[in-house]
Amino acid sequence: MRIVALFITIIYCNITFAQNINIASSTNTMQNVDSNTYIIPDKKPWRVAAIGTGINLGIFGFNRFVTKEHFAYINLKTINRNLRTVPVWDTDMLSTNFIGHPYHGSLYFTAARANDFSFYESIPFTLGGSLMWEYLLENEPPSLNDLISTPIGGPAVGEVTFRLTDLILDNRSTGINRVLREVLAGIIAPTRAINRFVTGEAWRKSRIKGNYLPQMPLEGKISIAGRSAIDNDKSQKYGVTLKSEMEYGDAGDEVENPYEWFDLKLQVGMIASKFSLTQIKIIGALRTLELYNKNNWQINGGIFQHLNYFNPK
Repeated sequence: MRIVALFITIIYCNITFAQNINIASSTNTMQNVDSNTYIIPDKKPWRVAAIGTGINLGIFGFNRFVTKEHFAYINLKTINRNLRTVPVWDTDMLSTNFIGHPYHGSLYFTAARANDFSFYESIPFTLGGSLMWEYLLENEPPSLNDLISTPIGGPAVGEVTFRLTDLILDNRSTGINRVLREVLAGIIAPTRAINRFVTGEAWRKSRIKGNYLPQMPLEGKISIAGRSAIDNDKSQKYGVTLKSEMEYGDAGDEVENPYEWFDLKLQVGMIASKFSLTQIKIIGALRTLELYNKNNWQINGGIFQHLNYFNPK
């Protein structure tokens, strides 16, 4: 099986032995010490729509004028036809449908989150951006699988990147430290960086860190391993795999807001000079409750969102 991709929300139980709370020495724990200095920005739906439209037009322009993709040659006839067409199931690569589109959706989602829309309030913006793309900016019939994977996978990727950048950004910092923070956050969540640039927050100095979210712990580890594979021509090829794992929040706490706890795994590989994303796995808690806590045993149950992509090539 070459590629497996899955988006699903399920009921899931997490069981923790209460006395086993030590963190392995191989992990690095980071905390935002300014838990009471987060800010609440104004909701600006038109700014979110403008950023989403700009992202779509920018990607469309690249497809049309740089790479000259056949699907980017649109006109009023193709738009009118799409508006009259029932969405169909496309046959694009699974990496496009289940990684490319969720990432595209995360850009809309993060723009909304950066303008103080909640997790659930941001989903309609993600759906709206996807509808605009599918019906107006491609000459192919609207894709049913894209209209599913973008607004479902987009919030998963978007909330993870939004929360990670909230740990990185610091409005008190100046000089090269401020530049590095803004650049790193911009790589992780581009539309949050765009929003900070538009509002001037990217360079405005403050006496507080300026978090949007309360303090959460982050544990992470990185591992590197060798890999080998036999190609179709029976030749042996060698390469390397880099794997990163992160746990955000505390799995033993009750989660009241989506993604106050999530587990993230990223894996990239290179073999025979070919670089590829081999795995993305996100498990994010939408809501959890403590079901049992007695005799050093704690059982939490809740609703989790899963995004799991695997490509061993």
